[in-house]
Amino acid sequence: MTKFHGVVGFVKTEESASPGIFKEIVAERLYIGDIIREVNHLRDNKKINPDLDVNHRVSIVADAYAEASASHIRYVIFQGTKWCVTAFEVKRPRLILSLGGLYNG
Repeated sequence: MTKFHGVVGFVKTEESASPGIFKEIVAERLYIGDIIREVNHLRDNKKINPDLDVNHRVSIVADAYAEASASHIRYVIFQGTKWCVTAFEVKRPRLILSLGGLYNG
């Protein structure tokens, strides 16, 4: 298994000082773990350049913050690129994160 040491991005939405206007608060935290599955594939959407998707699964050792905020995980920085987290699974003391396409947030 390949080791993982990288950033996980949490995005929470909070109401700003103006009523009805919301802003996203981003918190990045460093985690360690393992890469369980590493699969890349090109998605052909009838474009000139196809999109790259990854079907990686990353297992991180979760702290109290990650467990409490798991539903706010939006991306993982892997190999210098932000990838969307498409699903997560709780397997204490770990969180299993499934990655998809590029994160554009």
